[in-house]
Amino acid sequence: MLIALRKIIEELGCDVTPVSDGKQALDALQRCTYNLVVTDLRMPLVDGMQVVRASVSRTIPVIVLTGHGTVESAVEAMRLGATDFLSKPFEVPQVERVVRAALSGGQPERPRSGRPISGRPERPPEQPLIGSSTAMESVRRQIDRIADADGTVLITGESGVGKEVVAHLIHSRSRRRDRPFIPVNCAAIPEQLLESELFGHTRGAFTGATQHRTGRFELADGGTLFLDEIGEMPPAMQAKVLRVLQDKEVMPVGASRSVRVNVRIVAATNKDLREMAERGAFRDDLYYRLNVFRIHLPPLRDRPEDIKDLLVHFLTRSYAKRGEAAPPLSEVMTEEALERVMAHPFPGNVRELESLVERIVHLRSEGQVLGPADLPLEPPRRTQRSGRTEGSDVPWARAPLVPQLPEEGIDLRNQMESFQRSLISQALQRADGNRTVAAEYLRIKRTTLVMMIRRHGLDQERRRH
Repeated sequence: MLIALRKIIEELGCDVTPVSDGKQALDALQRCTYNLVVTDLRMPLVDGMQVVRASVSRTIPVIVLTGHGTVESAVEAMRLGATDFLSKPFEVPQVERVVRAALSGGQPERPRSGRPISGRPERPPEQPLIGSSTAMESVRRQIDRIADADGTVLITGESGVGKEVVAHLIHSRSRRRDRPFIPVNCAAIPEQLLESELFGHTRGAFTGATQHRTGRFELADGGTLFLDEIGEMPPAMQAKVLRVLQDKEVMPVGASRSVRVNVRIVAATNKDLREMAERGAFRDDLYYRLNVFRIHLPPLRDRPEDIKDLLVHFLTRSYAKRGEAAPPLSEVMTEEALERVMAHPFPGNVRELESLVERIVHLRSEGQVLGPADLPLEPPRRTQRSGRTEGSDVPWARAPLVPQLPEEGIDLRNQMESFQRSLISQALQRADGNRTVAAEYLRIKRTTLVMMIRRHGLDQERRRH
């Protein structure tokens, strides 16, 4: 990165002094006077924040480099007086624009035609949405339609289908692409810490709050806040997030004044929020606020035609990490092995397939072509809730019921209706009336189950009881 940045900036006509850590940077600042400093934040010996302070004290413009893990530090660097920041990974035009603006005192460069250059940087590289199935083409069209709108987006789908990839694409194709994309996993943060994470806190707001902390809403100002697993958000926090969506203001813990924020919310969940709202487990007013635009990502088992594309993509990426070119898929596994992979139910979805490819690359010896028996595939497991095998809708996992036909014959239509009604009633009873769970027991869509419940009059029966 150091070599690349040196080359880019030298081609702008600048003399560049490259240094590989913060201590060397401070030494260089002592020896010479510079017109601009470009610094990373995480460095050995002396961190980038000290380099920022030293540069600002000498009235030298500073550009900081930031990744997702250092966004908060980049915001703090801007408060200290840094001129601008570059998000990693960056592209050459983006570096050129920011450096030229810093060297010209923050004024945007003007081309020879006299027309002002756009203030937005080049788009950062996007993580692609892999798959050529009809379902994925539909998702791409939805992303293109809603990216530039400012309404909230709700992304639904099972765990591991790629909801965060879709959220990134929505952000990177929107007008907010040059502002931060801040992800928050609502399920991974303890309830007692979530308010501080989202809204921030002041120094002394509670025991252990030794310094001011900027919340994720404020960090995402002007950009996108991605609330992953929002179905796990506690009810009290749901009310506070709803207030932010309504008022466009956040109140840090311990603060006396609110802070205005301009943030687009993209939320994701693997739960049925509407069903949760119906039974009081999720605020219905927040659900409707979030569900302005909706994108559903189908599970991998419903789009097996995408598996081959994903295999090639993950193989290419895995070998690239090792500094090698990926061999053709035909040199990695036989046709029989490929068929076995495509028949696998993948309960972990795309994430499970990615993990499988990592294991294949690690275990495969050079020149080896894997057969079906060589694949490190995990067998389908039985779910704790339903007792059925995950992915048991594939042919080799079915266990159909075969009733005996009596000698006198039967009224087939009535028997099938009675059989269907009995199974639906049992599923509803086992799921305590939860229609989403009951649909999982029966391996049908929730909308199909609702229609069948009405046809059999089971909704009226449950109301009587």
